[in-house]
Amino acid sequence: MPGPGRTLATRMWVSFYRSVLFAFAGLAPDTAARLGAALGACAFHLGVRRATVSSNLARTLHLRGRHRRRVAQRCYQHVAATFVEAWGIHSCPVPARILNPQWLAHLRRGGRGMVFVSLHLGNWDAAGAAVARATGKMMVFARRQRDQVLNDVQVALRIQSGISIVFAKHGRSTDMLSVLRLLRGGGCLGLMADQLPRRHEGCEGYFLGVPTRLHTGPAVLARLSRSLLVPGVSLRCGNGEHIFIAGRPVPAAATDEETTQCCMDVLAAMIAAHPEQYFWHHRRFKRVVTLPPRLTMSSGLQSWGCPPR
Repeated sequence: MPGPGRTLATRMWVSFYRSVLFAFAGLAPDTAARLGAALGACAFHLGVRRATVSSNLARTLHLRGRHRRRVAQRCYQHVAATFVEAWGIHSCPVPARILNPQWLAHLRRGGRGMVFVSLHLGNWDAAGAAVARATGKMMVFARRQRDQVLNDVQVALRIQSGISIVFAKHGRSTDMLSVLRLLRGGGCLGLMADQLPRRHEGCEGYFLGVPTRLHTGPAVLARLSRSLLVPGVSLRCGNGEHIFIAGRPVPAAATDEETTQCCMDVLAAMIAAHPEQYFWHHRRFKRVVTLPPRLTMSSGLQSWGCPPR
């Protein structure tokens, strides 16, 4: 009876998998970070996606030799630490310390919604949990994980943190109306804008100096809801310790494409400042786009910075 046998084996595996994830959730933040870093070091030496990471570092930041290897290894350690931390970050008393709370309060004072545009840098779950606790109205666009068990546990933990979730891939018109209603009511929306859009989506532009396709969603939502487009990131500053930084709003340009490019320049500056905390494992530049050479970034790069605390 192979069918029932496979079903029983699957149930046992799912039960074991969930137990491991919830065991991670029970670890102290510094212990979770150290365990994750050890697992990441093992993955680096085993060569898991190491060619992709090395290629991305060479193509974008032009790193070579020992410097590239050192940044790559630290990237593996950080990404694995972030994965292990993620399951307990939502129950932490302080998931991420807001570095400039007065600035964040100033941005909220006008009553306008905020589109937090972020990327796979630092600990993005800590960023979402910190903003949700500070504002009380936080929604995120997310992609479903291919692993259903991983997806279900992750969604449950995020909801416990006060984060509403809209799945981008399966979005409906009612979801878009909910997002616009939230923003026009002064709420906050979080978006990860650094991954490769699906074919024929977004616009052509530059990311980390490489011609590619860019997500225009953050710029479009900010324009339609008259919200602020705010770069935000949570950076690791120690084992189990994170800080959340809200940057200066990206100014609206004449077109959504120009605003998007300005926004991507800001994100590129964040990555260049902390390359060892970025998720270089994504095959971001697998589709070739032909654009003329670009000598400088747009003026939007000046929007990033740490406003006064």
